[in-house]
Amino acid sequence: DDDARAAAAADAMEKNGIRATIDAGLQPTYPPVLRGDMARFARVRAQRLGNDPASQAAIYRMLNAMDLSADYPQIKCPTLIIAGRHDGLRPPAVVEPLAG
Repeated sequence: DDDARAAAAADAMEKNGIRATIDAGLQPTYPPVLRGDMARFARVRAQRLGNDPASQAAIYRMLNAMDLSADYPQIKCPTLIIAGRHDGLRPPAVVEPLAG
């Protein structure tokens, strides 16, 4: 499941560095279908390789544990919800229930 994958990725980052998870991490967030400009993709990949492994792992764990669903009913203003057809983390099927 997604929670277990995020936890495993955080552990791998801390133990083995960002390189251990970079390619798997880019699959859902920057999938091959969006890599038409390989120079841009290389820049994004290099930027992510520069992240501190301990900090990145802490962010993964924080986001993995965060559940704001109880707060959604308190949103009273019009809100734009965005999903991406090629976004492996937030595709329309995952985001659409939030819009409700």
